[in-house]
Amino acid sequence: MPDVGRVFPFWILWSLANLIAGLLTRATHPRTLLLTGFIFGLIQWIVLYPELRSRAWLTHALWLPATAISGLVGYLLIASVGLRVLGPVLIALTAPYENYASHLIFLTFLWGTIGLGQWPLLREVLPDAGRWVLISASGGATGALLDLALQVAGVEMHTSFLAGTLAGAGYGVVTGRFLVQLRGS
Repeated sequence: MPDVGRVFPFWILWSLANLIAGLLTRATHPRTLLLTGFIFGLIQWIVLYPELRSRAWLTHALWLPATAISGLVGYLLIASVGLRVLGPVLIALTAPYENYASHLIFLTFLWGTIGLGQWPLLREVLPDAGRWVLISASGGATGALLDLALQVAGVEMHTSFLAGTLAGAGYGVVTGRFLVQLRGS
């Protein structure tokens, strides 16, 4: 049986995995944000296994808990401080588009927080790992923008499997191009 990781480039596998994770997270609606870290962390852990198992076993062992916990922390910050502090500001500055602005800001923040939880694990295996927080947040913003494009087209972004799939793929494409360095390092 051929090694899938050698047949397909890493970033394609990573993008497909995140596409699947996006689909699965939307299937958990209304707990989507709450479970994002766990679902994405599990799928990413599977894809990262061949790359990390021999070089950084501790990084691989901690990937899922770090991603799940940082996703939960990000969600809790959004649900508490974000809504109370930023919510009124967004309403005042972006009405009647506050739902779009909050979706973009909150998903960018969530993925930045997840990236912050993953960053210490990537330091030992990736050059320039410090950029991971910004890259993860950029991937989250890309996913949010794809969500919003579908919302404008009339697709309910919170429950649509299509929206989740495209948002996950957007995140995967943006972040996968950075993580492809795993093979080269």
